[in-house]
Amino acid sequence: MSDPTVINVKVQRYSPDASAPDFQEYEVPIEPGMSVMNILTYIYENLDSSLSHYTSCRIGKCLGCDVGINGETDYACTTPVKGDLTITPLPEFVPVKDLLIDRDRPKRPAGKKPVIA
Repeated sequence: MSDPTVINVKVQRYSPDASAPDFQEYEVPIEPGMSVMNILTYIYENLDSSLSHYTSCRIGKCLGCDVGINGETDYACTTPVKGDLTITPLPEFVPVKDLLIDRDRPKRPAGKKPVIA
């Protein structure tokens, strides 16, 4: 029997009490067919139960699990794992904790341009 493939996963962690977000790294064994959601669930269940992330429909319909995956926005539930990962919350919304965001509070209201001083 061969050893399972292990990938490095960097997850952006955020706490309202912290001055700034930070990254935490995990080594996660993967199997063929795993999604990014499977990775987050593995981390939560086996490595760090303090990790906050959204999970619901698991079929890409509810739009709740979209996160930054290696710099691209995609659904954690339907994105297959192909190697090492960097996972971040969506940058255009106010973070609540770790990968959770407040979808009712965009960082800049729609249609408003940033003020440049």
